[in-house]
Amino acid sequence: MPACHRGRTTLWLAIAFASLELGLITGGAEAECPDTKCGSVDIPYPFSIGPGSCAMPGFELDCKNYSRPFLGDFEVVNISLQLSQLRVLNLISSLCYNSTSKLMEPNTFQSDLDTPFMLSDTGNKFTVIGCQTLAYIADKDYVGKYMSGCVSVCRRGDVTSATNGSCSGIGCCQTTIPKGLRYYQVFFDQGFNTSDSIYNATPCSYAVLMDSSDFSFSTNYLTSSEFNTTNGGRAPMVLDWAIRTANNCEEAKDSHTSLYACKSDKSECFNSSNGPGYICNCTEGYQGNPYRQNGCQDINECAFPDLYPCSSNSVCKNKLGGYDCPCKAGMKGDGKGRGGICSEKFPLAAKVAIGGFGEVYKGRLDDNTLVAVKKSIRVNATLQEDQFTNEIIIQSRVIHKNIVKLIGCCLEVDIPMLVYEFVANGSLDDILHGNDRKTLSLDARLNIAAQTAEGLAYMHSKTNDTILHGDVKPANILLDNNFDPKISDFGLSRLIAIDKQHTKYVVGDTSYVDPIYLQEGLLTDKSDVYSFGVVLLELVSRMKATNNSGDGTLVAKFLRAHENRRRATELFDKDFTESKDMDLLHSVVDIAVKCLCLNVDERPEMTDIAERFLMLKRVRLG
Repeated sequence: MPACHRGRTTLWLAIAFASLELGLITGGAEAECPDTKCGSVDIPYPFSIGPGSCAMPGFELDCKNYSRPFLGDFEVVNISLQLSQLRVLNLISSLCYNSTSKLMEPNTFQSDLDTPFMLSDTGNKFTVIGCQTLAYIADKDYVGKYMSGCVSVCRRGDVTSATNGSCSGIGCCQTTIPKGLRYYQVFFDQGFNTSDSIYNATPCSYAVLMDSSDFSFSTNYLTSSEFNTTNGGRAPMVLDWAIRTANNCEEAKDSHTSLYACKSDKSECFNSSNGPGYICNCTEGYQGNPYRQNGCQDINECAFPDLYPCSSNSVCKNKLGGYDCPCKAGMKGDGKGRGGICSEKFPLAAKVAIGGFGEVYKGRLDDNTLVAVKKSIRVNATLQEDQFTNEIIIQSRVIHKNIVKLIGCCLEVDIPMLVYEFVANGSLDDILHGNDRKTLSLDARLNIAAQTAEGLAYMHSKTNDTILHGDVKPANILLDNNFDPKISDFGLSRLIAIDKQHTKYVVGDTSYVDPIYLQEGLLTDKSDVYSFGVVLLELVSRMKATNNSGDGTLVAKFLRAHENRRRATELFDKDFTESKDMDLLHSVVDIAVKCLCLNVDERPEMTDIAERFLMLKRVRLG
């Protein structure tokens, strides 16, 4: 910043602070300081235009030619009250080679800021562009507390070694700055390279402190003047601002009321994250200008359903500082947010689901405990009795957190009934594929897979007799309030004698049933492993195994795509877009493919699968 300008700004600050001490500038100043514009840029209070303006001290801007706002030498392109930041244009320093004089011609700049402002350490990076360039950034006179540098080279001087979008040292280098900087200057190490071949290919090097959030390096910057001619030789930079008349919120609140900047009664004070001082923001549920009386107004969240969602079976209702999503008539729950749930209000014996062997109702015991009551469907009296008897025998042998608990039974009636613990969130099939399907994070899916594996491993190897389920599928995996799975409906198990594996009945959803079991009637623990593999594919893809489109079943699609990572990625649930999740999803598919092996002996044991998922969870948690 030129000395003459700094002197004038200092004079304005001196007058403003003197007025504060004399009580001439009070909290009423903001009421007389309307928000304005300079060109297309909104200028909200505490900012304003011109010396002697009604802005807070140090927040005066110049509106040059009535169209472009400036803070000293910086052109302001955006002011954010919520983030307490300014986005400005900052001059780019350059070092260009004169092929005639064989000399380097530097053109460097320095930046100085007034009291309210700091160079943002979170938004900016010192950026150096060139094929043989070493540039430094330092505070005043190279003798302050800060000095750093960044070196950018091209392998063997070859410009083609640089890559578009990459700023990792080849043609482009970036480094961070510390908090608390108001001033910086740039200088180049001119002796770093004197090769004519470099400068003939890349005649100029550049260095600038700039906003790195949306910067993408282009190799054109090395061979042309594109980087230095965009925005008139300037690059975007972020400035943090704060109210610096007090060191923090506590000190500000203890000072005279007229000096406290958070004027709205719906505003909150936050300590500055960059240097001393504090900033003001509207209370959650409100928006506007916290630096004005009544400047924060209630947000009508219902007008912005993408930002403030309600479930489809609820109605959005705005309230001061927030919103509610009460469920529609005949529904119960809370529909607020992306995970909001409204379900039907069932009477004590209302039907909630039908399985292949019985109807399930919701009930309530004398102590008000919710239960699920399973009533047999009258198909074959002998088969019906055998099924329920076997189910009682099998369920009495399993006590595990991931297996639905049998509470009691009533067999001395015309229609036998079994009473189970109530599992609130329904089946995994409903969650993945139902009409009102819920968002399910990758961590939740990993947990469902891991705990289902634990439950099956317990049945196969940790009871006195091996217990086979025979019908593992999403519809038979129930989820409690924490989305922890509980295996249910031991339908096929009821049809198999405890002491043998062959059965003349092949019952179950053929999309999940082991092909060997279908061919030979031989149900083994590896049959459950196969079915579990199909469930894993549904978990990562959110596609039903029963979908048999022109290109085959879900299992066939994944088996074809398994050797091609890109093709497998295309089958994943579109909710997953982050690259960091892809490796985990491919690991789950690897386990599933092993489970689906047609050679039964090559399928893993459920205990091994459970251990593998335990390891994946540990890696995921870091």
